[in-house]
Amino acid sequence: MLKRRKIHIACLQETRWNGTKARELGEGYKLFYSGSPNHRNGVGIVLSESFKDKVVEVKRCSDRLMWVKIADQRGLLTVMCAYAPQIGCMESEKNIFFDSLEKEMQGIGQEKKLIIGADFNAHIGKDRLGYERNHGGYGHGLKNKEGEKLLQVSQAYDMAIVNTYFQKREDHIVTYRSGKHFSQIDYLLIWRKDLWRIKDC
Repeated sequence: MLKRRKIHIACLQETRWNGTKARELGEGYKLFYSGSPNHRNGVGIVLSESFKDKVVEVKRCSDRLMWVKIADQRGLLTVMCAYAPQIGCMESEKNIFFDSLEKEMQGIGQEKKLIIGADFNAHIGKDRLGYERNHGGYGHGLKNKEGEKLLQVSQAYDMAIVNTYFQKREDHIVTYRSGKHFSQIDYLLIWRKDLWRIKDC
């Protein structure tokens, strides 16, 4: 499917695999993943043949956060994959996640290219009041507390939530469905200064 859709980089959440390894998937794709002994959570990054041999560094921070650094003729690109605690998890667990995320973002620095592909388990909604620089105005539904936190982090680090900058049909915005309930909880983030590089999302 990745090859058919010409996807070169994919961020996966809830892999639920044990260990911190890498393995070939076939069709030239390679998976780098970070899991936990209890088979909970888990994140992974899949790279196509044109990228997998250009990885210069991999950091597996936890079963909720990891990144790979890719080097080519255009310079360095860091791809970060994250999976935030669900609504209902303890507040301390959510704080640990965001503290870890911010620490890694600070370490990479805004002078380097960064893409974050994450299931933030957050609703940022349509309303972008106060976050006009970080929210493009094409969100879905209503904002919740977790969405407010994501917007605050985006604002603090001058990141753009890329999904919100392109007007799409609802079924192209919604990233989670369960019966009659549907929402947007998966987002792509980049430094705001690099938004001009994005053609579509």
